Amino acid sequence: MTDRIVVSAYEPQWSERFEDRRQWLAPHVADLAVSIEHIGSTAVPGCAAKPIIDLDIVVPEEAAMLVLISRLAGQGYQHEGDLGIQGREAFRAPPAAFEHHLYGVVAGTKPHLDHVLLGLGHGALPRRAGEASVSPAEGGPARTYTQSASGSASTRSPSRRCRTACEP
Repeated sequence: MTDRIVVSAYEPQWSERFEDRRQWLAPHVADLAVSIEHIGSTAVPGCAAKPIIDLDIVVPEEAAMLVLISRLAGQGYQHEGDLGIQGREAFRAPPAAFEHHLYGVVAGTKPHLDHVLLGLGHGALPRRAGEASVSPAEGGPARTYTQSASGSASTRSPSRRCRTACEP
């Protein structure tokens, strides 16, 4: 039996849901996190996506990851290990929270940069719900929006195109 993947038309509420979760997480990790980032296709305005918010909590060094795991467990998150992606820690949301994917990554590592580059390339992906197949595409200029744990925001425009594919 094949699992069905639902792709929805872009919803402006996705950025609001991210911001709600970022604000909820920030007081618990502000002294550890470099940033809390909205990643994946729900972070790209106008892009059709699986309607599940993905977030990275970016820490400055590997040593901070153990503290992050402990703090998130104290807030009801269940640590799921790296789920096969070395250098990225995954967390299951508490039962009372809306469905989302939360990851811990170290700044500048391959898992962190993979998430950033995936977002940069989303500008060329299909923007309509219901398109069944997405192949790697050459991404055009896009912006990545990053919000630090303290709430300040910044934007980056890529200087070159990147190749990307949708996350499974």
